[in-house]
Amino acid sequence: METLEAAIKEWKASSTIIYTKHDDERHKGMTPNFERLFKLIEKNSDIFIHLGQFSKRKYEKIYPTARHKVVYHPLYSHFFKIYPKVYAREVLGIDNNSFVIIAPGTIRNFQEREMVLKSFKKFRRRDKVLIATKMRNEIEFEFPGRTRLKGFFDVRNFIVNRFERNHTPPKYLFSYGKISFEKFSILMSAADIVLIPRIKTLNSGNVPLGFTFDKIVVAAETGNLTEQLKEIGLPTFDPFSISSIVGAIGEGEKLFKEGFKLPKKVIKKYEPKEVAKAMDEIFSKAF
Repeated sequence: METLEAAIKEWKASSTIIYTKHDDERHKGMTPNFERLFKLIEKNSDIFIHLGQFSKRKYEKIYPTARHKVVYHPLYSHFFKIYPKVYAREVLGIDNNSFVIIAPGTIRNFQEREMVLKSFKKFRRRDKVLIATKMRNEIEFEFPGRTRLKGFFDVRNFIVNRFERNHTPPKYLFSYGKISFEKFSILMSAADIVLIPRIKTLNSGNVPLGFTFDKIVVAAETGNLTEQLKEIGLPTFDPFSISSIVGAIGEGEKLFKEGFKLPKKVIKKYEPKEVAKAMDEIFSKAF
């Protein structure tokens, strides 16, 4: 850390340090060293690039001498292929009349898994399907004697196998590891709405991902996600209330039935060319 600190001090003497603020903290939890790292970068940054106004307002109070700019997360226009929904469902074996919810990205912890599963189960509709592109199929646990017991009975494997047996097609389409870009594109194309599987976060790339596929996105009222969805008129929820999440899914279903389309004027600022122009302007005036 001392070596990095010395290098940053040298850089600041002749350079402008620009920092894109993606996260408040490390996804896998903070440690003393990561706390030092975050503070080291932040206090030495000359320009913060934020992905929304919430982030900008928060950090310009903490670091008032730095310059703070907003540049939105770009769409994934060149990463994924968008397939016709009918074709995608045919490939996946999903009935065309089913209401399909997708939770894209990695389910990072047990709390996110429970949020997604409980809200889906309580959402009242018979012909519903839940897709998860990287579901968590186990929980972290240890107990005295587990290592000795593994030779006879592995509790972890039992829990994993039971979870996967209880969540099978056609109602559940779960992947548990990495999948190809093509498979991911097909899964996204088959969905009606996107449920962001995050409880507390500053940003989520899953929001512009849903916009890329022109999907109705439903997410927690947290960080920059709140303003991104409310600006478009999409549902948000309290991530600590299952009834709130179920209600937001119901609002998303209603919008879908009404043929809701994302407003192009708002989505334009997420287009890669617009994002690139905004970044170019910041860099051109940085020195």
